[in-house]
Amino acid sequence: MSKKNTNLELLLFLLENAKDISDMTEMKVYKLLYFLDKEYFLKFGKKITTWMTKNTYGPVFSGLRKEKQFDEYIKLTKKWKKHFYHLKNKDVCLSFSEEQRKTLLSALERYKRLKASELVKLSHSEAPFLMAENWGEIDMENVKYNEVLEQEEQEKRQEQCLGFTQDEVHTLASHLQAKYG
Repeated sequence: MSKKNTNLELLLFLLENAKDISDMTEMKVYKLLYFLDKEYFLKFGKKITTWMTKNTYGPVFSGLRKEKQFDEYIKLTKKWKKHFYHLKNKDVCLSFSEEQRKTLLSALERYKRLKASELVKLSHSEAPFLMAENWGEIDMENVKYNEVLEQEEQEKRQEQCLGFTQDEVHTLASHLQAKYG
């Protein structure tokens, strides 16, 4: 393995540290790679992957299977029309530092138990995905807008629960405070 972190190295890290997960379909792998890369970006200000594309089911890594050394380390099986990823029984020497490994392991722990469909839904609510053109590159720099989206979503949920707009809630609160002090 090269000294530089790459798409393939992140995939190898994922498979090496998620051996207890049996449903590693291609869709789930791609979404986990996205979330690992996002958490890495948030911590270190740069991403590991070189190219992530927006498609119907969320972020994908076109050309991942064509990467140099892919077949040497990864075994693909097909079952029920889905591709499953497996790490071949081979020693893998990755170049992540201890701090990088901790960040990636923490992210993996957070997301690995989710189903592929849940990861798709979650990735579709992320600013980098929403701001990308269909079939265009996903810019991880846009992760900074996730906080704005979360705040808007929270306000929308509050309005749905209460049946009032934010302005109506503030007006009602002012009236109640004036009346009951």
